[in-house]
Amino acid sequence: MSWHDSFDAMKQRPHVLVVCPQAVASAWAKVVAGVSRGDFAPWAHQSAAAAWLADRAAGMLAMDMGTGKTFTALLALLKEKLPLVFVDLSRGSGKARAERLQAALATASGKRLIVVVNYESVWRSQLAPTIESVKWSAFVLDESHRIKSPGGAASRYLARLAAKQPKARRVCLTGTPMPHSPLDLYGQFRFLDPQVFGSSFTRMRARYAECDLRFPSKVKAWKNQGELTAKLDAYSWRVTADEVLDLPDAIHETIPVELSAKVQRFYRSLEAEMTAEIEAGTVTAANALTKLLRLAQATGGYARVDGYASVTAIDGIPSKRLALQDRLEDLPATEPVVVFCRFRSDLDDVAAAARELGREYAEVSGERKDLERWQAGDAVILGVQMQSGGVGIDCSRACYAFYYSLGFSLGDYEQSLARLRRPGQVRCVRYYHLVCQGTVDEQVYAALRERRNVIDAVLRRLSPRQEAVA
Repeated sequence: MSWHDSFDAMKQRPHVLVVCPQAVASAWAKVVAGVSRGDFAPWAHQSAAAAWLADRAAGMLAMDMGTGKTFTALLALLKEKLPLVFVDLSRGSGKARAERLQAALATASGKRLIVVVNYESVWRSQLAPTIESVKWSAFVLDESHRIKSPGGAASRYLARLAAKQPKARRVCLTGTPMPHSPLDLYGQFRFLDPQVFGSSFTRMRARYAECDLRFPSKVKAWKNQGELTAKLDAYSWRVTADEVLDLPDAIHETIPVELSAKVQRFYRSLEAEMTAEIEAGTVTAANALTKLLRLAQATGGYARVDGYASVTAIDGIPSKRLALQDRLEDLPATEPVVVFCRFRSDLDDVAAAARELGREYAEVSGERKDLERWQAGDAVILGVQMQSGGVGIDCSRACYAFYYSLGFSLGDYEQSLARLRRPGQVRCVRYYHLVCQGTVDEQVYAALRERRNVIDAVLRRLSPRQEAVA
């Protein structure tokens, strides 16, 4: 090692920068806390993957959702036994995030920071200079296919950041390294190791795709796929949920959702005063049960104005729909998915999310009976209304289920769980619950998990006012 290299090594810090979708930040917080307490024992496939990654300068863990990519990456990166400190930069203004990082760095002696930031913010001018001032030991891109677009701001910035710090290890985590085509690998490998596919997307495309001369983005045929596979194989460790034998039969995960400021104000007003105003009019809850219903609707972004039969949007595209789209984007476009909903407005938003992603939608509700079409493979996403579609139907074609909104019936909830985990299901089933933080969503889901009388449990926590609004 040269004197210059030794000096660079002395400046290296043990800190790890994790870039991920905003919704995934809470999962990193949970795993970092668990690792610090020694809560986790690795599954066999995690130990094997971590051992493979541990001595590599760059590598991709191409592991399916639910197989534990986050814990596996930490196993591989945390060789030295240092106290871990989680730093969340996924929310707040750019200035506030930069100050948060600077404050953490100032007290980081003898510790390892696990700094988490979202793709939409990592390249922003107020935060980027502070990130670049740190000599990181490793960069981790969670759901790395988010940088597949060569021209994307985050994709270009992260490639430059990795190039500026060649001593830092580079890790990509994704269950879908090629969500649309083999060309999706270019942006990710530009970050991992630009020598693999070169520094020109145009040349990489010409090498592996035969394109229409008039429309270069349109691929007519693929070529040299054996060569591409060999290059990918040298840098990746693949784990599919179906082949991992030590996974449990079912995995439950909470996806925290943050309401927009406008919906938050509406929700708090209705919660405290049993009445709230939106542009379309006044929303009133006449009693505690109605209040509970209106609060549940509000978490989906909708309200029923007094005197009207239909609901109206409180503030543009609801946060839950954006969170659902965010997670669906991390699944292969052909992966069957079931989304359980309580309200008609929620089903409409699931259908809108499917359209936005270009995936065929089917529905089982009081209005539509598309189950056979979905079972036959003519649609990818199935929206199911809990009350009318949660009982007696076979959804075992899917191993992924999202709970967009929950009712108060424990029976309905348990029946919906059994729609996927039933005879004929051969894969580990993953249930994802979209839960708006600090709202009735948390209380309902907690009550369901604890197998208690849901309505009584929630009403006790809400502490409704004595005087009802007429």
